[in-house]
Amino acid sequence: MLSKVLPVLLAILLILQSRVEGPQTESNDKASAHDVVYGPLPQPLENKLLSEKTQSTKTETRRRVGKLPQASRILNTILNNYEHKLRPGIGEKATVVTVEISVNSLGPLSIQDMEYTIDIMFSQTWYDERLCYNDTFESLVLSGNVVSQLWIPDTFFRNSKRTQEHEITMPNQMVRIYKNGKVLYTIRMTIDAGCSLHMLRFPMDSHSCPLSFSSFSYPENEMTYKWENFKLEINEKNSWKLFQFDFTGLSNKTEIISTPAGDLNEEPKDLPRVAPRAALETLFTRPNQVQGNEGTALIVSRVWMEPVTQPAICRDFMVMTIFFNVSRQFGYVAFQNYVPSSMTTMLSWVSFWIKTESAPARTSVGVTSVVTMTTLGTFSRKNFPRVSYITALDFYIAICFVFCFCALLEFAVLNFLIYNQTKAHASPKLRHPCIDSRAHARAHARARACARQHHEAFVCQIVTTEGSDEEDHPSCSAQQFPSPGSPEGPRSLYSKLTSCEWRKHFKKYFCMVPDCEGSTWQQGRLCIHVYRLDNYSRVVFPVTFFIFNVLYWLVCLNF
Repeated sequence: MLSKVLPVLLAILLILQSRVEGPQTESNDKASAHDVVYGPLPQPLENKLLSEKTQSTKTETRRRVGKLPQASRILNTILNNYEHKLRPGIGEKATVVTVEISVNSLGPLSIQDMEYTIDIMFSQTWYDERLCYNDTFESLVLSGNVVSQLWIPDTFFRNSKRTQEHEITMPNQMVRIYKNGKVLYTIRMTIDAGCSLHMLRFPMDSHSCPLSFSSFSYPENEMTYKWENFKLEINEKNSWKLFQFDFTGLSNKTEIISTPAGDLNEEPKDLPRVAPRAALETLFTRPNQVQGNEGTALIVSRVWMEPVTQPAICRDFMVMTIFFNVSRQFGYVAFQNYVPSSMTTMLSWVSFWIKTESAPARTSVGVTSVVTMTTLGTFSRKNFPRVSYITALDFYIAICFVFCFCALLEFAVLNFLIYNQTKAHASPKLRHPCIDSRAHARAHARARACARQHHEAFVCQIVTTEGSDEEDHPSCSAQQFPSPGSPEGPRSLYSKLTSCEWRKHFKKYFCMVPDCEGSTWQQGRLCIHVYRLDNYSRVVFPVTFFIFNVLYWLVCLNF
């Protein structure tokens, strides 16, 4: 019996074992088939390392993405109950704003408009306790879109004419918030600022162009500015568009300026809010100026027609100013103005070497020089501000004009003395009245007596002969005075004596005749030869112009 039971049990065990192993093998076959169709093939060791790196990169990305919600949470927390309309520390202490400026480019400097252009990076730093946070982030950098949600100092540039904020490709402004509440605000802008140019020493002038800024609405007790060791970065590698100027340095200044705040000590109470149309017309000089609401027009009319007597409150504002010092380069103006003016003046002296008979040639040279100097003076003022005073260049051109005009005038004087004072006949000479020898002797005696009574009353007369100017032979003789009994009478004698009197002062030092040196009354006095006037001018004009240039440049370069 036992022998029959054992084989049955053994068969049952084998059947059970076959049933257990059969599904496992079948599942293994299915898995292998799945691996062949869909799964990856067996990979070498290098591919396994790359897969591990990819998995680590995915892990780091997940960690970074995990920081973003944290930063958003911090930003939302600090801006949730933040009031950007109120300054930090309001009612407790003044807000201190630290300023730093980086200059990208300076210029051009317009002389005619008296303004200059500057491109800067303007940075302001202050503390706002409302923006403090406690986290692992040291700072948060925000774009310009978030600037409107924060309190920003209302800084404006006092001497700016035009200001441009750059917005390509995005607004060029940035805000950085530190965990301790420190805020850094940076913006890039291009400013056209006014610069008062004092052109008295032009073109040897130097200028200091200011850039002033302050708060628009907060006085000194609410907002103050300060430099952090006066940091002003200048990018000298960029080509500054100063053209005629050289940058020589900069300086700064801090001052307090009292400015009317616009409010009054007390509001006027006698201004009615509403009034009929007839009352409005009595207050206006021209009734057609009344526009809009009648009550508003009435208030405006009272301001125009009846000045407010209540004094306005003046508040003190802190103003920070930077001065950019520039000096003009001399080369451009020298070649455009000084050299042509000097050459034109020297060219006018050529007429002194031209013969007196060549009147058209000498006149052409003189007139051309004068017209050229007039053109140069007009050209120098073409791109120049219309100032009421003369500059150093104007003075130089004016003196050159005077030299050219005097050269032309010298020929006119010489021509007048030579040709207009000579007598019309061919051989002029001294002629005496036809009287007998006794009358002639008496006339000479009276002339000598008159000369002794009226000192130095001899008159020199020009006597020319035919030929050139060098062959003229003027002579000197005593003036013939008529006798009292002559037909000319004592009245004519009195007129002659009076003529001697006024001629005496002129001829005391000058004798306009070549051969007067021999006269006794001319000894020790200056003798000017009319026919040598060109010779004098050849020396006097260049020497005088040289002395003028020496004095001019000494004064302009040292003062």
